[in-house]
Amino acid sequence: MNKTAQNSSSRFWADFNLFSVAVLWGINAPVMKYGITQIDPFVFNALRLTVSAVALYGCLLLENRRNRDKPKAPGTISHRHLVWWVIGFGFLSGAVYQITFLTGIFRTTAGNTALIMSSCPMWTAGLAVLTTNERLSRAAWLGLTVTLVGTMLVISQKGEFGASGVNLAGNLIVLGAALAWATSSVVSKPLLNHISAIRLAFFSIIVTLPLHWLLATPNLQSDFIRSFEPLTIGAILFSGVFSTGVAYAMWNYGVQKLGAPHASIYQNVIPLVAVVSAWWMIGETPLMFQIWGGALIIGGLVLMRRSR
Repeated sequence: MNKTAQNSSSRFWADFNLFSVAVLWGINAPVMKYGITQIDPFVFNALRLTVSAVALYGCLLLENRRNRDKPKAPGTISHRHLVWWVIGFGFLSGAVYQITFLTGIFRTTAGNTALIMSSCPMWTAGLAVLTTNERLSRAAWLGLTVTLVGTMLVISQKGEFGASGVNLAGNLIVLGAALAWATSSVVSKPLLNHISAIRLAFFSIIVTLPLHWLLATPNLQSDFIRSFEPLTIGAILFSGVFSTGVAYAMWNYGVQKLGAPHASIYQNVIPLVAVVSAWWMIGETPLMFQIWGGALIIGGLVLMRRSR
């Protein structure tokens, strides 16, 4: 096989990996929604994140094996500073984000959750402008505005919960999760110069796993046995293994081969897959607010990425 054919094959598999991850992450929203309706949400999350830690540890071993012969780059910050930086990131992404995401999806639909979370690149870009020297073009600001309008449209609809406002409260909590994820993304950017993405994800879960088990304790005795029902344990394993460990490894491969800007395009697939799979798996009928809001979110993100 000549070099051109090898490059073409490599690009194909990188694109295949990125698309597969987008599908896995899209399906994860209704899978989690189903799981937390069968057992206590915090019990589900503790079990899911434990599985995630094991999956990420396996990916970490493979990464270490692949990189063992590569020379290590000289460190530019002290080991102690790096440890505290990782702990702080872990608290933000492994605790604040995980708890707000779990609490939000419990109070709203899987479709709304995926659509609101898909606005993360907008919040990340906004935070980067405020905290770094990064600047956005007029087209990027237009895309950011369109995405913001779409996000607010999705958040404002109350759906089947009607006047109780439960759905609206859940939407706002998911928005908090999106902001936490965006903040952790900005924090992680310089951190990833010193530690791999898989290693950082693994340590962020390990640091906060005791907290998640502590939150699960009140209902652990009553719900632990129920978690082994076939569909429930399937939801735990899918969300724990595929949406974190395997997906992280596949995503990193795609980013390494094709670059982050190319990979980010596939994130637009996630809300579409989530809404369709939520409709098919748990009977969430897409609402007009979701359709229009989702179209604005995706359209705005496309404008932002094209301008950058």
